[in-house]
Amino acid sequence: MPFRLFVCIALFAAAPLGADNHGEVKYWSHEDLQALPAELQAVLDEAPKDRVPYSQGVSPRHLLDEREGAGHYMDVVHRERSGLAELHEVKTDLYVVLKGSGTVLVGGEIPGKTEMRSRPGEWRGAKIAGGKKYPLQPGDMINIPSKTPHQLLLEDGKKITYLIIKIID
Repeated sequence: MPFRLFVCIALFAAAPLGADNHGEVKYWSHEDLQALPAELQAVLDEAPKDRVPYSQGVSPRHLLDEREGAGHYMDVVHRERSGLAELHEVKTDLYVVLKGSGTVLVGGEIPGKTEMRSRPGEWRGAKIAGGKKYPLQPGDMINIPSKTPHQLLLEDGKKITYLIIKIID
């Protein structure tokens, strides 16, 4: 075999080794997704009552972890109260509501926002000044581009469970 042909075959064969890994195929049935609100409610019910659960009452269920290298990751989130205002410099959020209802406030400004030490490029604040409200109910989707302030708001006694797909820009 001529040397050039050997080198070409060797490079072609080795190409998959250096190829980008965009993650693996994962599947969740309708039934799997429909079961998540109850699972997350149980986790929240069992959380210590003297501790504020993850990010203002959020109990995430990681479906696809960002460490899997796919350029995006997915969580299912259950909330029983409003969240903080937030902004991500390099992550787009896509919400898909599974159960419950709420309102997402998008745009405007976050007065006095602070950058999270544990997550550079992510900002939090108590509220948004200005912005536009979008009502959310089961089956609704909303895309929130990076660098856009957003805050999920719940009326007292309301709950919401949603799939969130975070796309890394």
